[in-house]
Amino acid sequence: PAEHLAELRQDIRYGLRMLAASPGFTAVAMASLSLGICIATCAYSEMNGLLRNLPGVPHPDQLVALEARASYPSYQSYRRLDRLFSATFAYLAPVPFGVSFGGGRSERIWGHLVTPSYFSTLGVRPLLGRFFDSVNEQHDQSGQPPAVVISYRFWQEHLGSDPSIIGKSLRINGYPSTVIGVGPKEFLGASPSLFVADLWLPVSVDARLAPELADNALERRDLNMFQVVGRLRPGVTEAGAEAELDAVAQQLQQSYGEADRDRKGRRVLLLSGGEKALTALALLVGIFQYAPSPFCILDEVDAPLDEANIGRFTELVREMSVQTQFVLITHSKKTMSIAPVLYGVTMQEPGVSKLVSVRFGVS
Repeated sequence: PAEHLAELRQDIRYGLRMLAASPGFTAVAMASLSLGICIATCAYSEMNGLLRNLPGVPHPDQLVALEARASYPSYQSYRRLDRLFSATFAYLAPVPFGVSFGGGRSERIWGHLVTPSYFSTLGVRPLLGRFFDSVNEQHDQSGQPPAVVISYRFWQEHLGSDPSIIGKSLRINGYPSTVIGVGPKEFLGASPSLFVADLWLPVSVDARLAPELADNALERRDLNMFQVVGRLRPGVTEAGAEAELDAVAQQLQQSYGEADRDRKGRRVLLLSGGEKALTALALLVGIFQYAPSPFCILDEVDAPLDEANIGRFTELVREMSVQTQFVLITHSKKTMSIAPVLYGVTMQEPGVSKLVSVRFGVS
């Protein structure tokens, strides 16, 4: 173990001397590296933003999302495929709401317009009150103010954790809305990394309150603005669900005479959270292969991947390690298994960390 650390120190010193001897090259290399990291991080964040980091959501691995947004009529067709999904929901995000508080103060708060099955499909439970259901949210027929669910964060920061908030009114975009529930702690919607939400209103609200729904938006097949998410039934694979959804999409295009009804190839693609991360990782690797380097550090990039995609990731690293030395920071045993040398931190004595290294023999 000691000689391994000595070799690492020698490599680092040598690298620093080489960089110091060529300041012009070092400046260009650092600028290129910073730009590449920025681009890759943005792409990784966007692809990994849906269906990840969902506190309180049980079995998030069962959730899949349509890669592209869909129209509301298309969502209604997809949700009838109950042999594929145990539950589905659609939501429009991000949506800005102007919320009025005491003293004439108004603040922009971001939220989602959601179908009634939004919370039940995710499997989260309210801290206070209740969530939406298909019966009670038909306010447009009864003339009652629309219902709104607020986040735990909004409840704390703007409403002083009022324990009697259920049933009280909030003025949103100039119209009264009735608070029916408070979300669980730390829950900020189905896509917190991309479209954080502190307010949730049903898609059945009046278009005067939510201008995004104007011009009969819920009836238009040409308006693809909804994120669609489903929870797969046990035994249903993503590939099987994708094929059946694609067949439904093709049938709809044929039935309604859409312009691209004769287009070849897939119309619907499903991505789980792990596959979104793998797609973004593929972009990062593509950039790296375009501008190769003899050394690469990857810090927990495999964390959002499922077991199958970790296998693909490790195979890719194994292939690229012929020309590049990789340093992988990981908690995955599967990723560790491909490394010829492991460095770990242990704490045999409380408060005292110790570095341990292991080199595996080559068979």
